Formats: sequence, structure tokens, C-alpha cells
Amino acid sequence: GLGTTLPWQRLCAGESGIKKITSFDTSSFPSKIAGIIPRGDGEGEFSREKHIPSSLSRVSAPFSDFAFTASHIALQDASLSPPSSSPPSPPSSIPYEPTRVGCVMGCG
Repeated sequence: GLGTTLPWQRLCAGESGIKKITSFDTSSFPSKIAGIIPRGDGEGEFSREKHIPSSLSRVSAPFSDFAFTASHIALQDASLSPPSSSPPSPPSSIPYEPTRVGCVMGCG
């Protein structure tokens, strides 16, 4: 699932995120199971409309959307917020220098 709390609770309960693939025909594939990110608006589900800016939604692939969202959640969990003229939100967040923080993502 999406985030840290729900997946952690499920891991501690001995549940697995690996499920039978039902979103497409797997008859030509040797594996019939996968770790699939649940889609929707519920707890632990990924909603592109909720997590991806509309300016990116037309040009980004699903794996990019997941990486973007995971990065955003990681910054929130670390209580880091980009510097701005307004006070950080939430109040306990720590401003960081964008030129000193980076993320590298590769595919292919």
C-alpha cells in the first residue's frame, strides 16, 4: 500500500503485499503474483489525481508517479519542507536547502 503506516502495520501482522495478479491476463507469464500498488481513494491506495500535479499527469508514467509520491511522503516523514517566505508546514518541519538535496531515479 501507499505510505508507511499501513504497510508497516500489515508487515507486523504477518501480512504480505504480494497478491495474485487480477488486473490483466497472466496466462502467458510464468509468474501469476506481484506486489501491486492498490489504486483508489481509500487508506493506503494510490490516486493519481490526489498525488500528482495536473501539469505532470499527462506526461508521466505510472512508475514515475509512484517515485514522485514516495519522495514526497519521505520528505514529509523526515519533517523536511522546502524553504519559502511563509512558515514551514507542519509547524515541526525543517526547511532544507534544495541545492543540497537530490534524488536519482533510473529505469530501462
